[in-house]
Amino acid sequence: MKNRNNVNLTIVFNAFMAVLISSSVQSKTVNKLPTILDYYPNCDYQTVRSYTVKEKTISPLAKETTIKLLKKLQNKASNIGADAIIIEQRKIKKYKKNNNHFGSISDENNSSIISYEGLLIKTCQSSSTVERKAAPFNHLGHPVNKMTASTISLSTKIVFTPPVKATLHRPTISNNEISLTQGVYGLKMGASYAEVHTMLGDHSFAFDLFEDQQIIGYGRSHWLFFQADKLVKVSTQYPVLSMDTLNKIPLIDFFDDDKWKINGLVGLKTPLAEVKKSLNIQGDLNAKKQLIVKDNNNTMLLNFTSNKSHADNKSVYSLSDFTVKSNSYKEPSHKATLPKPQHFNALKLILTTLEQEEDGVVWSELSKELGNPIGRITVSAQSYINIYNENLAVLIKRTELDTIYLLEEVFQHKKNNTHWSLGPFSQGKTIAQLSAYLSEDDYLDESEVMINADNYQLSLFFDYDNLGLYEATLKVN
Repeated sequence: MKNRNNVNLTIVFNAFMAVLISSSVQSKTVNKLPTILDYYPNCDYQTVRSYTVKEKTISPLAKETTIKLLKKLQNKASNIGADAIIIEQRKIKKYKKNNNHFGSISDENNSSIISYEGLLIKTCQSSSTVERKAAPFNHLGHPVNKMTASTISLSTKIVFTPPVKATLHRPTISNNEISLTQGVYGLKMGASYAEVHTMLGDHSFAFDLFEDQQIIGYGRSHWLFFQADKLVKVSTQYPVLSMDTLNKIPLIDFFDDDKWKINGLVGLKTPLAEVKKSLNIQGDLNAKKQLIVKDNNNTMLLNFTSNKSHADNKSVYSLSDFTVKSNSYKEPSHKATLPKPQHFNALKLILTTLEQEEDGVVWSELSKELGNPIGRITVSAQSYINIYNENLAVLIKRTELDTIYLLEEVFQHKKNNTHWSLGPFSQGKTIAQLSAYLSEDDYLDESEVMINADNYQLSLFFDYDNLGLYEATLKVN
């Protein structure tokens, strides 16, 4: 009996030790799952294979879904002897059933297929991080864009960053004279950006639309042009922006009250005859309704508008705008500003993210997907609007996403054939085509739909003539 008890104790003890050893082995296996890298090693690593993992889900961007898929990649890498992973691609597609479905609506109708493709590698030894190429996706499965979206670098010397100050610099400007010799408000052609900023303060607007030329604006009516970090042109005319875009630029009293005086003598709406007499200008208006004055260094263009006189029905001309430019100024070439696929691809699932993600849309992540803006409107010391192409503008407040604008046109008369979509709401679709996605609680009339959700408010605007969706505003709560 005693020997029998000893045998039983031995069996129990051995079983207990087996469990401990098994647990220890499993623990070590978990701890030794291959690492997901944020970069490509800058040494001669070995590629074992590429591998794709997929998941059908109604929450493709949920944190739990991402963790599950990345763990699958790690397990696969471990099984085939790889010790690191580089995530090279993520795809999300709407799930489509082949067979017709009748009866109650199931979650399958709202499902998506999300997949991650990873490069499974054997790492190599390298102590250097110099010129190490970033992976397309980081170790959390989030996309990484090598372009920095937080700063617009418009030249080697002019760099515009988002406002991060308590208040904007708005100096008192007492000089309102415009002349060939004294320049604009005391700033002569050839002044540096730093000199302009000191005298005029923080700009309202910055644009990178041209090759080798940068443009900044003050209020809605003053535009300053720089080439090689030198002021080469100032104008109150800039017919590139649409009225919708202009109206998003805050007014600045000094500039938008049109206090300028040519040679300190004549200002806005001064009649043509008085302008010519006061400035001692000979000759008539040219075909563009301009008077042109030049000296050895600069040229001044004075623009006039006409109205019909009630007395004799004749055209009466009055001063409307001015341009002062260096004689060395050359018109630059336009940069291409067509929407990039990355811009609108980044927006396709944004409603899903707002509805399903606890943290909503994280601006630091979305900005990486959008890349560099081509323009920025400074709304206040705490907020700004980034412009990405002819249709897309984004308002950021205190470093967080506030509003996405999908406009008919950011620039005048520059439409494109690239259609945007916010979930099922695609540009060009009619209210009738979108009725399946609207509820009785949504505000609706013949040209506008307003959808109020827990985390956002979506306004859709439809054309009166063809009834197609042409603009949308997504306000994040």
